[in-house]
Amino acid sequence: MRITVPLKSIKDIDSLVKAGANEFYAGLVTREWHSRYGSSVEVNRRGFLGPRANFTSTANLAAAIQRCHELHRPVFITLNHLYYVDEQMDLVASILKTLNDIEADGVILADMGALLCAREVSPNLKILISGTEMTQNSETSQFYHELGAQRIILPRHLVVSEIRQIIANVPELEYEVFIMNGGCKFSEGLCTVTHSTEFGGLCQFLGLFCNYSYQRANYSPVSLSEEKNLRINELYYHKFFWPYYRTTGVSEFADICGLCAVRALMDAGVGALKIVGRNMSPERVRRQVQLLKRAVHHAATSSCTEDYHQRIKDLYPPPDMCDWGYRCYFPEVRHSNHT
Repeated sequence: MRITVPLKSIKDIDSLVKAGANEFYAGLVTREWHSRYGSSVEVNRRGFLGPRANFTSTANLAAAIQRCHELHRPVFITLNHLYYVDEQMDLVASILKTLNDIEADGVILADMGALLCAREVSPNLKILISGTEMTQNSETSQFYHELGAQRIILPRHLVVSEIRQIIANVPELEYEVFIMNGGCKFSEGLCTVTHSTEFGGLCQFLGLFCNYSYQRANYSPVSLSEEKNLRINELYYHKFFWPYYRTTGVSEFADICGLCAVRALMDAGVGALKIVGRNMSPERVRRQVQLLKRAVHHAATSSCTEDYHQRIKDLYPPPDMCDWGYRCYFPEVRHSNHT
């Protein structure tokens, strides 16, 4: 399994490769885009963070790509805003041509117009479908395969059994899943990336302070007892998880992780595990890469699922956080016999 790692500076490449990074993804905010739109209109869902999460010089990105290629590591560039309007497509095409010219290995896309444009103006770029495109079934995966995609980044909310089925039905594609950081209880395919409030994401603000109700996916209501338990769960999450995460001194600690599922994902045919966090500090990324590398090794060498889960709990402090279950990408794995 490949470990996919965020990159925002050429100076971090060697240490991340030494730690275990197999491939990189990066953002680019060009001078032309910033001149026209500033930080108010997104280019890649983290463009508003500027150099804290992106390359802002094409020359610097080109140099970083060259160094990665010297180390035999591919680099994929995020151009994954949910949509681009017609007046933006000239800049989108320009960015795609530039990425093709500087020999980026691929581009992560979410907008259908950008995908069609990439096929035309940047034929050497591998096309990766962003998780925001919500590939939730094998029919969607097949659709993107027919459009020329080579990899699907699966959305965060899929469970292992659903991932396994998609891969089995459309095995021609590569598949990538999120494994550390960047968790959200909302559907990212509908995300507006409004993360500039004092509370963080606008969705977090609404979830904490607005009156809302729960309902099942089929729109049937939940019972009063069920709603009570759900609200208690929300309270525990915000009271016990987030304060710990924000104050812990453990730099490899992730706000959400799926390490316990690596063995099951490996068996399902997942090829790449993504560490989320283009704006994270390089040292924290490096330590998470080391941690994930050890998890992949344990997944490949453990005798059974129970053995693997115990190794992960011993590996990743603190174990009580795993027992609480508030930071699991794949909570079903903790309570099943996935192998």
